[in-house]
Order: sequence, then structure tokens, then C-alpha cells
Amino acid sequence: GADDDSRVIISAIISMTAALGVDVIAEGVETLAQLQALVQIGSRTAQGFFFCQPLDESEIALQLDVA
Repeated sequence: GADDDSRVIISAIISMTAALGVDVIAEGVETLAQLQALVQIGSRTAQGFFFCQPLDESEIALQLDVA
């Protein structure tokens, strides 16, 4: 199915970038299930709404304690 195809493609990208010594960030992670699937196939870094909703400049400054 489509999910299996996506998994194969993502796995190939992760393997290829690891072999080349290039870091890759999985983007658009929105659910725990997506994160778990990425970890299972070897992804080391990810970003997306699962971790944090987009922040504006003032919110970022508060998060970094530089306001």
C-alpha cells in the first residue's frame, strides 16, 4: 500500500544519507505513530507539530529566555 511505499522510500533516503555522511531531518511529524515509525527505520532527527506548534518571534524569545 501507500504507507508501505512511503516507508520504503523514507528508509532508502535515510540509508543513502547515512552512507554519504549527510544529516537528514524528517519534517512534518504530527503523531506519535509517525515518530515511532521513523525511529524504527533509523531516523535520528525529526520536526513537526508533534513537538511544537509554530511560534512567532516574541514566543521564541520567551522560550529562549532572551526577551
